[in-house]
This record gives sequence, C-alpha cells and structure tokens, in this order.
Amino acid sequence: MYKNIKRFFDFLVSFIVLILLSPLLIPISIGLKLTGEGYIFYLQKRVGFENNIFNIYKFATMLKDSPNMAGGIITTKKDPRITPMGGFLRKSKINELPQILNILKGDMSFVGPYINGDGSYSRDFTYVANAVQANILGLFTEKKEAINQIYNVACGERTTLNELWGSIKEICGTPAEATHRDNRIGDVPHSLADISKIEKLLGYEAKIKVKEGMDLSYRWYESIYKGKV
Repeated sequence: MYKNIKRFFDFLVSFIVLILLSPLLIPISIGLKLTGEGYIFYLQKRVGFENNIFNIYKFATMLKDSPNMAGGIITTKKDPRITPMGGFLRKSKINELPQILNILKGDMSFVGPYINGDGSYSRDFTYVANAVQANILGLFTEKKEAINQIYNVACGERTTLNELWGSIKEICGTPAEATHRDNRIGDVPHSLADISKIEKLLGYEAKIKVKEGMDLSYRWYESIYKGKV
C-alpha cells in the first residue's frame, strides 16, 4: 500500500514539476542543441531499487569523450572539457533537473539517499570512541616527544562510499538503493590517514572499526527512538 501511494505521489509531483519548469527546461534544451557538441542529455548507468539498472538523465555539461580525456572522471573548477553552457548548469545544479524524468518513469523517487559520483571514492572514516581514546592518551602522556604534536585519528583503512552504504543497508535492514549524482568539483577520490605517528608516540589503536562503529551508533539512536534511554 505504501509503495503504491509513494509511486502515485512521485508521478503526480514530477508531472506537475515538469510542467512548471518547462519554460526553463525547453530553452536550455535548445541552447544545448545549438552549442557544445549538440546533444542535450547525458545518460549514465545507475543501480536503482532491487538492483534494477537504469539510465539517469542529466543535461549535458561536458564533452562526450570527457572520461577518456586528460583529467578522467575528476572535474576541476575551470575544466576545459566543460561546454559553454555547462559551467552555469553545473554551478546552479540545473543540470540535475532532467532527473525528474527518471522520477516520472519510476526509476527514482523524490525521497531517498544519494551518493556523489559512482561510489568508488573512499575515505578513512572513524568512530567517536577512537577519537576519545586518542584525546585521553594525549592528555595523560608523559612522553616529552608526544606533547604539542598534531595527530591523525582514524582507523587506518579505506572504506568506499558504496561499501559504507552497503553497511548502512545491512545494519538498518533496509532494501533501499542509493542513487548517484555527479562528483562534486574538487572532491579527492581517495584518502587514507597516516596513523603511524599516534600509534608510535601514544600507543593509539583503532579498537572500533567503521562497520562496528556504525552498528553501535545505530543501536544507540534506535534505543533513543524507542524511548529506552
């Protein structure tokens, strides 16, 4: 019943939004056709609900062969691969508006999580207890060489955004699938903290890894929601 109501809401709202935005979308489509390489939409494969593959619609803002040109999937602020209209469309996020077509078709929903990029970007996430441990070790250390130092506090391992979302789904027990958007300009693809300094000088150890920390956080929030604490 909920799915049917949600689908009706998505269809109705996306249909109305398309009509209201048509005075903006039509001129942009014409402008893209007459400039750049003459194509209006950029289609990209995405994984939706129940692992269904669909093409997401976006206004074309870069040259067709951009991924195979210098820079690859990384987009810079003054990237020469961006078309004449592309810079404005990306900055204003208007290039995302054609995704309303995906909502109208049922590929996506107005409500749901999203990931910037294809989800392969990774970060060295950590859990708050690790940070607390590091601060306590720093507060009570008697090593002179360990005082007034700057330390990286992390788990010392990479987790991709797709892996992070997969863990969230598993912990929360949700079948929902995240949709994907363009990479944000200036995003660093991968980062990994060097924790060797804090390990050596303070004896720090990342005792709680990312997935365990997420599970603890979820259980804590769940207990609050249920009025247990």
